[in-house]
Amino acid sequence: MPEERRLPPATALAARLLWHRDARGPRRRQPIVVLLGPTGAGKSWTLGSIAGSCGNDVVHAGYDFERTTATDTREVLARLAFDLSRKWSQRGRPRFARLAVGLIAVQTDLADLHHRQAKDKLRTEFAKYTSRQRPSFTTALRDLVDAAVDAHILDATMGVLLKNSLPELVNAAGREPLRRAIRWHGDHPDPRADDPYDALLDLNRLPATGRDVWLLAAFLADIRESQERLARADLGSKCRCGRPSRPRHRHNWVLLLDNVDHPDGERFLRDLTTARQHVLEHDPLLVIATSGRWNPGWEPEWRPPWLSAAAGRAPARTVRSCRHADYDDWAGDSPAGPPHPYYPVLLEPLTLRETAHLLGVQEDSPAALLLGGPPAGCRRRWRASGRCWRRPRSSPARATCSTPATTRGSAG
Repeated sequence: MPEERRLPPATALAARLLWHRDARGPRRRQPIVVLLGPTGAGKSWTLGSIAGSCGNDVVHAGYDFERTTATDTREVLARLAFDLSRKWSQRGRPRFARLAVGLIAVQTDLADLHHRQAKDKLRTEFAKYTSRQRPSFTTALRDLVDAAVDAHILDATMGVLLKNSLPELVNAAGREPLRRAIRWHGDHPDPRADDPYDALLDLNRLPATGRDVWLLAAFLADIRESQERLARADLGSKCRCGRPSRPRHRHNWVLLLDNVDHPDGERFLRDLTTARQHVLEHDPLLVIATSGRWNPGWEPEWRPPWLSAAAGRAPARTVRSCRHADYDDWAGDSPAGPPHPYYPVLLEPLTLRETAHLLGVQEDSPAALLLGGPPAGCRRRWRASGRCWRRPRSSPARATCSTPATTRGSAG
């Protein structure tokens, strides 16, 4: 990431939260950071700034829940895993074998089959992807998705997504990791040493809420394994993640979730917190989300920003601005650990110095003096005033504030 003092406040907060653990130290619990601000405060722009700062050095992916059609956790996980599983600089590709196995299990049509027949069908299906000879597994996966759409297990939109993403996830995983992933499902949520296909059959027949939490647990387990395997690039490398005195350390991976105040976003975060509660080992996944409204579920641990300290109920804590937020503030001083999975934080206007750096001008220039405020609005006013002021071609803000392309193989 670029130097923290050159970053907008929320992007600097992301840099401070990037540190995960010392090279040989234990994992620590990660917050779900929710950036709060009204319409026009620059929430989406801020996530783009964070993504641009992560670049190709920090593993990250994003999702926007502001959609005209409803989405479910399966779709979100498939998109996130597909974006995360690309080739990262000096790291290789993450593997999402457990999630791929879970997605295959839940979309296999087992209706009207008794227990033994259903297990046999699952075994036959997974043999297509775990045997030594699997030249046509892409065709097999697409046929499986088509059958699931015909059986109304998936809608057409989800079918198109899985036909594109699932072959990539299976191919990136490889045969042996898929076999280990099947055994992992056999131990989740309860050990089933006799036959893991009993567990996969249970997953197939779970209602939506239990199924989604299970798939999220698989997603988090894949991230723990892949981050451990790919984190060698972090050790001894130069970075500005707020821990300069600890050169040998590992970074978090980052999820950037926009508009989580939409019902689908709220449900995804609920499922994520539930999945984390059922796992003893912490995951290296930093979630940074945006919301345009306060969530009453954050109370009484967090006090709404419009209430004074006297009006809040103990042990309510004050919601801080990005400039004053950090991991220790979220974690608190309780020996039991962080008291709440969410960390609401207020977005704030830019200072004069931050505005000048964002626009690539001097602090005493008319542009910096007149165009301050929320970063997104500041940029819009700067573009609109192009006849009066010109931005220097070599402004360092380009690398920090541009939103990277979302296509596979892009820089961010």
